[in-house]
Amino acid sequence: SFEAAYTEELEEKEEMAVDGEEPKKKKVLKKNNIPFVWHSTSLDPAVLEQYKQQEAEMWAADKLVADTEDRKNALEEYIYDMRSKLDDRYAAYVQSAEKEQLLAALSKAEEWLYSEEGEDATKSVYVAQLDALKVLGDPITFRFREAEERSKVVSQLRETINQYMSQAQSNDEKYSHI
Repeated sequence: SFEAAYTEELEEKEEMAVDGEEPKKKKVLKKNNIPFVWHSTSLDPAVLEQYKQQEAEMWAADKLVADTEDRKNALEEYIYDMRSKLDDRYAAYVQSAEKEQLLAALSKAEEWLYSEEGEDATKSVYVAQLDALKVLGDPITFRFREAEERSKVVSQLRETINQYMSQAQSNDEKYSHI
């Protein structure tokens, strides 16, 4: 140990000093083998991989729940949006029989949505319900959009026709082939 080595060194110095000689510094080195043990705080790779798989499964389950809620909300939003627009925006673009059929389907879907069966449905069921409603509602929406965009498209067509007419009637050499 360190104390024993230090004590031996002091005793040797005292002996030399007694003889009248100047004490010589003597270094005493004592070597001891120290055992080296390595420990890691990391997990075993197999256990770590198992935890990664569990995490991926939990993430997928959470994503499925979030996607299911998103599809449920989309269905609910479509029901309320179409019902309000049928009496307002889409009134001129829907026939009465078509409107009654769509309103009946919207009411049926809303009742189903708030039933126990609708609360616990899967994502695919919500998507199927929404698709069934869109089959009835999309033609009305298409007619509305077509009528709204018609004036814009007609004005673009008129501009293009006027441009070609001016080029055809021009005396400019680069338009002489028209």
